[in-house]
Amino acid sequence: MLRAIYNAHPNMLLATELAHQIGYSTAQFAGLMGAFGRRISYTEGYEAENGSSFFEQEWSSASGCNRYRLPETVREAIRLEGLV
Repeated sequence: MLRAIYNAHPNMLLATELAHQIGYSTAQFAGLMGAFGRRISYTEGYEAENGSSFFEQEWSSASGCNRYRLPETVREAIRLEGLV
């Protein structure tokens, strides 16, 4: 999921597109994002600063779901950890 969002840069990906790319149903994808968000929020030392977040997201009324993109700080962290 992170690679898919990373590789789409600078475009945003719809939740439905992401779910399809990783072979999840929309319900499974919603659960994944909820669990991921919870894990990040409860990671010791993680503190969102100045309104920053792990994902940039916006609601797509036309599609009825969120679109996702990674902020440059997260993209850099993913590169530094060798995940891409």
